[in-house]
Amino acid sequence: MQTLVERYLPLREGEGKGNGGEGGEGGKPVDPAPAAAYHPAGLPENFRGSDDRATIDALINAYTPLREKLNKVPKAPEKADAYKLQMNEKATEFMGDLSEDPLMKLIPELALQHKLTAEQFGFVGEVMNNMVELGAYAKQPSDADLAGQ
Repeated sequence: MQTLVERYLPLREGEGKGNGGEGGEGGKPVDPAPAAAYHPAGLPENFRGSDDRATIDALINAYTPLREKLNKVPKAPEKADAYKLQMNEKATEFMGDLSEDPLMKLIPELALQHKLTAEQFGFVGEVMNNMVELGAYAKQPSDADLAGQ
């Protein structure tokens, strides 16, 4: 049985002499020819660097500010109860307490399904305020009014 040294020594005998493709003059490594920079299909010209590193740098320099901007975009709340209906005094006086109204309970759920931000949900209160101001809502008689009391 051969020892490890005896087994692998013939493979190492050519080292340092430039033969076997292992090195250049005196065993010094030879720098391979530089590879062409990789540019995937569809990569815009302004991102094409002279080498892979320059291409990656160009992409990251464009991506980072965009990522920061996207992180500042408002997002929908986690739960529907985060939406707050804000009506002006006149609309609140006209419509009364809407906290138990079935439609008004459904509207925040729908807003959440459509991923509205809390700011976008403010549109609902603005519409209701304007409808009251413009007389689009008619005062409905209560059950007591209908009963003649």
